[in-house]
Amino acid sequence: MWGSYFDFELIDKLFSVKTLKSDLRKNNIKNGVGFQLLTNKKDKIKESKFISENKYLDADYIERFTSNSSYLDGINTSIKTKKAKQFYGFDDASINQDQFKNISFFRRLGDLDAYFAPHLLLKKGLIDNQICASYLDEVCTFRDGVYGFYSNDQNENYLKALTTLLNSKISSYLLFLTISSYGIEREQIMKNEFLTLPYTINEDIKLNLVDVFNKISKVKEIDNENGSKTDISHLEKQIDQIIYKDILKLTEDEQIIIQDTLNYSLDLFENQEKSKAVLPVNNVDVYSKRVTTELNEWLDDVDLKVSATHYNINSNCPLYMVKLSFGNDFVKTKISKEDIYNELKTLDKKLWKEESQNLYFRKKLNYYDNNDVYIIKPNQRRFWSETAAMEDYRKLLIEISKGNG
Repeated sequence: MWGSYFDFELIDKLFSVKTLKSDLRKNNIKNGVGFQLLTNKKDKIKESKFISENKYLDADYIERFTSNSSYLDGINTSIKTKKAKQFYGFDDASINQDQFKNISFFRRLGDLDAYFAPHLLLKKGLIDNQICASYLDEVCTFRDGVYGFYSNDQNENYLKALTTLLNSKISSYLLFLTISSYGIEREQIMKNEFLTLPYTINEDIKLNLVDVFNKISKVKEIDNENGSKTDISHLEKQIDQIIYKDILKLTEDEQIIIQDTLNYSLDLFENQEKSKAVLPVNNVDVYSKRVTTELNEWLDDVDLKVSATHYNINSNCPLYMVKLSFGNDFVKTKISKEDIYNELKTLDKKLWKEESQNLYFRKKLNYYDNNDVYIIKPNQRRFWSETAAMEDYRKLLIEISKGNG
């Protein structure tokens, strides 16, 4: 529903290779979940002085890449719900929880080895609609809403590299299109779903990712000291490029597909009517250039060229249009002075189709007039992306080959 056929092809290709799960095993990286509190008298009680005596990091304070150590606190701060407070006897509002003796009894202890540093803490839930993985070199416990990744070999460089991979936009893309529970009820991703990511890391890739991680870590350290928030998007783009070129070995077109899905499909899913995907078209050059380039390459053996015409279309117009003209010579893109606003408004009313009661679809239209093809679609950016151009180019070829042109 949210991806294109190109996404389907790409996902099918990427998930046919080795998975992150096998790479973790090869590098002796283990993982486990955090502890659970007691909430019911029927629960089987388990005791742990280690959890009781060490610092605790609440999932709400886990940040992407690294977390501020000032948020490490006592174990009693893990008791937040009314039910848990009543069970542990912390429901007296007049008494501060810090005054109570540290709790040492739990329903489940989790993986005790995962609490030792260095470790990677990965939240089940998203933060600002992004995956949240954080590398820490301090011992701390955490609850079962967090997965802990660790190595008995103290493989801190691999954990740092893994942190960058999990936080990447490409991981968001892959999980968005492959897991059925994304966005349903609670936004949570299960561990096995993370482990299906198609990543394998050699020594050179690991060192490159660690270099970017260290730069991000330094920036965040300075931000914590100054109370500032520096833009690290340029460093995150470096991570994406390493994944694109060195890990997944993607073509330029495949990179475009991922970026367009992130910019439009995922953004629309997350932000709905506020998404940039539904904003009026502000630049159709990328779309028309891709369509004409592809068609002209296909027509290279015949004496025929395709040129594009754009129109000055008001942002409040419901439809947008590009004209493709077939002729003997290629002509640079023209801007027509013709006012087509009223015609598009009228046409828009005829393109709505009632699929069922209160459910309507707006059709797209390719109109052929001798040597001209008019491509008419909703005036929303998601329909005029470069990936959309790749889709439309294929459809045009099919229609032309069938003699519809």
